[in-house]
Amino acid sequence: MSGSIASFTEQGRRMRICATCQSTNSDDARFCKGCGQTLAPVLRSAPSSSAPAGSLVLSAIGLIIWGMGSLPWAINPNFTYSHSTLEKMTYIAWAAGPVLVAIGLLVAGASLSRRIGGAATSLGIVGLMLIGIAELPVAFGSSSTIVYRLVYAGPTIGFVLLGVGLLVAIPRVVTK
Repeated sequence: MSGSIASFTEQGRRMRICATCQSTNSDDARFCKGCGQTLAPVLRSAPSSSAPAGSLVLSAIGLIIWGMGSLPWAINPNFTYSHSTLEKMTYIAWAAGPVLVAIGLLVAGASLSRRIGGAATSLGIVGLMLIGIAELPVAFGSSSTIVYRLVYAGPTIGFVLLGVGLLVAIPRVVTK
C-alpha cells in the first residue's frame, strides 16, 4: 500500500511527508526512509495548464478595439447615425472586438476548459461570436427591420450565453 504524501520546501529542497510514519523524505524518494512504505508519486502541475500568451494578447486587442468603437459617442454625445465612414468603422470595431476575444478563448481552449469546463468555455465563445457578428450588417449599410432586430437580438442572446456560461463555471471553480 502506498503512503499518501504532503509536500513542502525546506532549505530550497522539496520534501515529502510519509502519511504512514510522518517522516520527511526527499522529493525524489520512492520509499519512505522511516517505514519503507512505497511513496505515492508527486503530481507535478503541467506547464501547459496556463493560458498561452497569444490568447491573452488576442483577447486584449479585441477588448481594446471593442471599447474604441464607442469613442465617437464618448467624444460627441450627439453623434448621429448618418452612415458615415466613422460610423461604419464603429460597427466594424464592435464586430471585430468580440470576435477577437472569442478567438483568444479558442486559442486558450484546452487550458480554459480544464479550469472552468468545456460547456462554460463553449458558451462564452458562442456568445462572443453572436455579439460580434450581429454588428456586421449595419457596418455594411443594411438598414432593414430584420437587420435592426438582429443588431439587438444577437448581443442580447450573446450576453445571456456569456452569463449562463459563467453560472455553469461556478461549481467547477468553487470546488477547486
